[in-house]
Amino acid sequence: MAAKDPRLTKVRPNGMDDVPEYRIDVDWEKAGTLRLPITSIHNIIASAFGSAYINNFIQGGRVKRVYAQADAPYRMLPKDLEKLYVRNTEGKMVPFLLSRPAAGH
Repeated sequence: MAAKDPRLTKVRPNGMDDVPEYRIDVDWEKAGTLRLPITSIHNIIASAFGSAYINNFIQGGRVKRVYAQADAPYRMLPKDLEKLYVRNTEGKMVPFLLSRPAAGH
């Protein structure tokens, strides 16, 4: 409404547009049984569906940043969570099947 007011100029919304959200409820009891640290679960979701900074390297005299994330076809849908594995405290890769979508999301 403010953008339509002729007395105001260069009005823009503050914040981001509404986007779909997906909530994940983790079975923390099962995670503990499988010896999965909470930080490992959070980190794998964040890096696979977002990104994670790894390090820098030099190419042609310029410093380039390295980020890791799941390839686009593997991070588009909620069911893609089923393809993730998390390393437990014993060094074993455990499938990320301890999450379930929250009702209504």
